[in-house]
Amino acid sequence: SRKPILFIEGTDSNSIDNRLYPLIFPDYMVKPMGGCQKVIETTKAFRQLQDFHTLESMGIVDRDRRTQGEIDYLHDQHIFVPDVAEVENLLMLEPVIRTVARRMMKDPDTVFTQVKENVVKLFEKDLESQVILHAKHRVRKKLETTVDRKITTVEQLTEHVESIRYNVHVDEIYNGIKDKFNQYIETGDYKNILRVYNQKGMLPQSRVCNFCGISNKESYLNFVLSILKENKEDAEVIRSSIKESLGT
Repeated sequence: SRKPILFIEGTDSNSIDNRLYPLIFPDYMVKPMGGCQKVIETTKAFRQLQDFHTLESMGIVDRDRRTQGEIDYLHDQHIFVPDVAEVENLLMLEPVIRTVARRMMKDPDTVFTQVKENVVKLFEKDLESQVILHAKHRVRKKLETTVDRKITTVEQLTEHVESIRYNVHVDEIYNGIKDKFNQYIETGDYKNILRVYNQKGMLPQSRVCNFCGISNKESYLNFVLSILKENKEDAEVIRSSIKESLGT
């Protein structure tokens, strides 16, 4: 195949990524690579050899609480990160919900308003655990970048580790994230909540299936996939909103 290649996470042929991305990028050959590090390494290596094989390639990795700096760095390597915390959240993008609701003869405004209210409430309930998740990632990254590679003696290492305590301001990181998340709750900022909310059960818990008159998450996913396979106007709405979320 001379198609350009899209490297994605996962190995399970039944995963959402593996079923969704080939329909979002029909011109690409989609290749699951396992973990995110493997996607990053393979995409970089494949692009470095482009003069040899002349194939275009790109990668998609999960957001995994990455900072904007990390995302920009990956973007420069042609590795894209969705603007949602979990791949399932792509099915919760506003244009996707509205399209599904309309196709199921429901009022899109009513359905989306109900889903949005539920998601904001769920996020508020999980606020503390979500703040801690994001703070842990931020602190871990800070520690990784703080350790000085030029250390040559155990004394220097000991001194350096002790100094880290004063350079990593945990309270500041925690409070900054919490203030931002509280703001999303107060303003009902659905888009940003989808971006930061790591909750694999959000789709069923939001009751989007129920509001659309669909029995469960699997049926909802299959319905979205069937719209994409039709390749008509509704498919283009869903495809565009997911591509926009990926920044491609």
